[in-house]
Amino acid sequence: MNDGVNGFEASPEDAENVGYKIIEMAGRVAVAHRCAPGAQARWCFGIDDARFEVCVTVAQPDSKR
Repeated sequence: MNDGVNGFEASPEDAENVGYKIIEMAGRVAVAHRCAPGAQARWCFGIDDARFEVCVTVAQPDSKR
Protein backbone atom coordinates (compact mmCIF):
# COMPACT_ATOMS: atom_id res chain seq x y z
CA MET A 1 0.00 0.00 0.00
CA ASN A 2 1.49 3.32 -1.04
CA ASP A 3 -0.71 6.17 0.12
CA GLY A 4 0.77 8.58 -2.41
CA VAL A 5 1.21 11.33 0.17
CA ASN A 6 4.14 10.30 2.33
CA GLY A 7 5.36 7.35 0.29
CA PHE A 8 5.13 4.65 2.97
CA GLU A 9 5.26 1.19 1.49
CA ALA A 10 3.25 -1.54 3.23
CA SER A 11 1.74 -4.63 1.71
CA PRO A 12 -1.99 -5.24 2.09
CA GLU A 13 -1.06 -8.19 4.33
CA ASP A 14 1.04 -5.92 6.57
CA ALA A 15 -1.80 -3.40 6.80
CA GLU A 16 -4.24 -6.19 7.67
CA ASN A 17 -1.90 -7.50 10.39
CA VAL A 18 -1.60 -4.03 11.95
CA GLY A 19 -5.39 -3.68 11.94
CA TYR A 20 -5.90 -7.08 13.56
CA LYS A 21 -3.30 -6.25 16.21
CA ILE A 22 -5.08 -3.01 17.12
CA ILE A 23 -8.43 -4.81 17.35
CA GLU A 24 -6.82 -7.45 19.60
CA MET A 25 -5.40 -4.69 21.79
CA ALA A 26 -8.83 -3.08 22.08
CA GLY A 27 -10.39 -6.33 23.24
CA ARG A 28 -7.74 -6.85 25.90
CA VAL A 29 -7.93 -3.26 27.12
CA ALA A 30 -11.72 -3.46 27.41
CA VAL A 31 -11.34 -6.38 29.83
CA ALA A 32 -8.52 -4.74 31.79
CA HIS A 33 -10.45 -1.45 31.99
CA ARG A 34 -13.20 -3.14 34.01
CA CYS A 35 -10.68 -3.91 36.78
CA ALA A 36 -8.34 -0.97 36.30
CA PRO A 37 -9.99 2.04 34.65
CA GLY A 38 -7.53 3.88 32.47
CA ALA A 39 -5.66 0.71 31.49
CA GLN A 40 -3.68 0.98 28.27
CA ALA A 41 -2.26 -1.36 25.67
CA ARG A 42 0.89 -0.11 23.94
CA TRP A 43 2.64 -1.44 20.87
CA CYS A 44 4.98 -0.13 18.23
CA PHE A 45 5.67 -1.11 14.65
CA GLY A 46 7.77 0.13 11.79
CA ILE A 47 7.12 0.98 8.18
CA ASP A 48 10.15 1.71 6.05
CA ASP A 49 12.47 3.62 8.40
CA ALA A 50 9.71 5.15 10.56
CA ARG A 51 8.59 3.79 13.92
CA PHE A 52 5.02 4.26 15.13
CA GLU A 53 3.65 3.88 18.64
CA VAL A 54 0.06 2.77 19.19
CA CYS A 55 -1.72 3.31 22.51
CA VAL A 56 -5.25 1.97 22.99
CA THR A 57 -7.46 3.05 25.89
CA VAL A 58 -11.19 2.92 26.55
CA ALA A 59 -12.64 6.32 25.63
CA GLN A 60 -14.53 8.21 28.31
CA PRO A 61 -18.07 9.30 27.49
CA ASP A 62 -18.29 12.94 26.42
CA SER A 63 -19.87 13.84 29.77
CA LYS A 64 -16.73 12.67 31.64
CA ARG A 65 -14.11 14.45 29.52
